[in-house]
Amino acid sequence: MDEGRDIPALAVRFEATGLVEYAEPDWLLPLCRTPDDPLVEQQWALSRVEAFAAWDQLPLEPDFPQAIIAVVDAGMTWTHEDLLQQLWINPGEDLDGDGAQSPDEIPGDPDDRNGLDDDGNGFVDDFFGWDFVHTTNGAPGEDVLNQDNNPVSLSPHGTQVAGLAGARADNGRGIASLAWNARLMPLRAGYLADDGNSYIISTAAAQAIYYATLQGARLINLSFSGSGTVRTPATAAWNSGVLCLHAASDMQDQLDLATGIVSVTATSAQDCAFYCGDWIDLAAPGFDLLTTTNSGYEPISGSSFATAMATSLAALLLAMDPTLDNVGLRGRLLATADPIDDLTCNAGCATGAGRINARRALQNDTGLDRVSVQRQGGSRLDHLWPNPFNPMARVSFHLERAGQVRLLVHDLLGREVARPLAGLLAPGWHELPFDGGALAAGLYLLRLEVDGQPVDQRKAVLLK
Repeated sequence: MDEGRDIPALAVRFEATGLVEYAEPDWLLPLCRTPDDPLVEQQWALSRVEAFAAWDQLPLEPDFPQAIIAVVDAGMTWTHEDLLQQLWINPGEDLDGDGAQSPDEIPGDPDDRNGLDDDGNGFVDDFFGWDFVHTTNGAPGEDVLNQDNNPVSLSPHGTQVAGLAGARADNGRGIASLAWNARLMPLRAGYLADDGNSYIISTAAAQAIYYATLQGARLINLSFSGSGTVRTPATAAWNSGVLCLHAASDMQDQLDLATGIVSVTATSAQDCAFYCGDWIDLAAPGFDLLTTTNSGYEPISGSSFATAMATSLAALLLAMDPTLDNVGLRGRLLATADPIDDLTCNAGCATGAGRINARRALQNDTGLDRVSVQRQGGSRLDHLWPNPFNPMARVSFHLERAGQVRLLVHDLLGREVARPLAGLLAPGWHELPFDGGALAAGLYLLRLEVDGQPVDQRKAVLLK
């Protein structure tokens, strides 16, 4: 056919002759990215958070060395087949510059091992992390005395968390993490005790957070309850541009109060939350999640592992847009979450911004932040910009008819905390500023009422 012909229009005409069943151009169809990891079909949570649609937006060969996740936990079996290639390699100790870790069980490449603190950070041969544990009462065979460059442990917890945070995707092995191909910095702050339980040492966790911040981690996963000792370095990390994510529990702890922290609760396949409370910022799948363990793979449940999934999504966001700072990352996670507090199983349950959605996060799609309420004709809230905001935003709305209008701001407990507008307004478009300077950082509901009836609501994320 001649160049420049309208091929779709020609196909329509040809089909209209009845000589063929259908006619269409030879379209080039985009492929849906599905990793070849053999266990990915058992990872129900990936579909729940629209991971496959998110991965369709990745480059052809995704590699994200700048998305560094520090996993502060009870050690990690870093030789695991799904974790070894994901290790962050300390450039100051990588003398041959190959960015690789030897597959043997000794940290570092043979060409890099020299027993020296080459980068002058106070840690000898810290090729990819550090063991900060020094204590007593370890389980038989557990290393609790040597603070060194080998952050392994008999406890499976850190390895389980690491798999959900950063297991390599599309490598023909095991599972896939949301982050696809981020980097993991294992920092051991806990151990398996002689009573059979795993514990985090607060002072060791604090040291690990400071180390992660100084070594350039952009994300720190803290899948444990917190103390004041840990809260201080977590706040310092935020002030240095790092985003920390923390496993929420049934009670508020000191780490929930750290500036900028994202406290995460676990949800089931039905989006039912395990823990609820006004200290919770976000939810993520956390039940029956298949992940790495010290000797293979196993399903696991808990907010520790929901936190790892949220951290993994943050790494994917950072990989796709390295210009995002910690404020932007936090705001994107919250603003693009799927609301779940209106589910029957979550009645009276504060679940923060909702359950993470990977596709919406990558697309910066806050379209679902409009809460479903009965509309009053064409009256509606139209725009809140910017969102997230700090502390000023502009609100626009449309009134189908004149009426007594109230614009209310509620916190997640349903309490009215501000009333930017109350009065008689004419029909048409209206816009006004909203100053959140007197409110604490967090998630709020902006509610429009006309003549005492609810018309529309939007979520608003205030950052400070």
